[in-house]
Amino acid sequence: RRVLTHATAFTAAAADRRRGGGLVRAIALGLLAALAGCATPLARLDERAASSGFERLLLDGRGFTHLAYAHDVAGNRSLHVYLEGDGIAWLTRRIPSSDPSPRQALMFDAMRLDAGAALYLGRPCHYVGLDHPGCTTLAWTHQRYSEAVVASLAAALRSYLERRPTDSLVFFGHSGGGTLATLLAARFARTSAVITIAANLDVDGWTSHHGYSRLEGSLDPTALAPLRPELRQWHLMGSADREIPPQLAQRYLAANPQAWFSIIDDFDHTCCWLSLWPGVLRIVAALPNRPLPFVN
Repeated sequence: RRVLTHATAFTAAAADRRRGGGLVRAIALGLLAALAGCATPLARLDERAASSGFERLLLDGRGFTHLAYAHDVAGNRSLHVYLEGDGIAWLTRRIPSSDPSPRQALMFDAMRLDAGAALYLGRPCHYVGLDHPGCTTLAWTHQRYSEAVVASLAAALRSYLERRPTDSLVFFGHSGGGTLATLLAARFARTSAVITIAANLDVDGWTSHHGYSRLEGSLDPTALAPLRPELRQWHLMGSADREIPPQLAQRYLAANPQAWFSIIDDFDHTCCWLSLWPGVLRIVAALPNRPLPFVN
């Protein structure tokens, strides 16, 4: 296993933004959020997708319907598949959310920085309305990484690939989306790489760390067979992440010694991953011609 820790110009700039320069920006963003408060998460996502030239799709999975946004590039031989985090799974430790749709779509924003062919593959019950088949609270709480969820995502992706074939797949995921990206990567022979940020790679370890109830019915990447050695893995985590601390990846990394693992100084669960994204994409574009380095 290769553990890479470093402080870069990216992280220094992010720290500056967090300490002082972000105050005025935070106030401005707060005002904008208040003005946009009446818009639904889906309406906001649709608006941003339209401004980016993305195609809006509804993909049939297996027992679920998946909202997706596609950016097609003629002649591109690789497809980047983006998977969002868990969204709003619970309101409190005992009360599940009535709508898991993310309020901040980090991976959607990452895809907007990607000039290549890309697909934002929505998770079950995210953004589509809870009247869709399969949308019970279990789908976004205890069974959020279940076989049913992973199989449906895989079926939705296969339906997209039937229309727009590609030679290789690269999966990207944040938080629980990184869990699903890792689980999906094993199901496609054409997967060349999986890149995660702040991912929950040891589900049982995560629930134990926080004192949560076990996610009965969910798959756990740490408990499954390692990914094939030729599939590139790069897992990035923030040194300041309290939701999924970097040490929670250790059991997964022990089972997948070929995986690269980077701890980014001063980053937490959500900040400031977009500042790194252009560098991440440059490295991915160089695959498979060289091994994975750290971002610089």
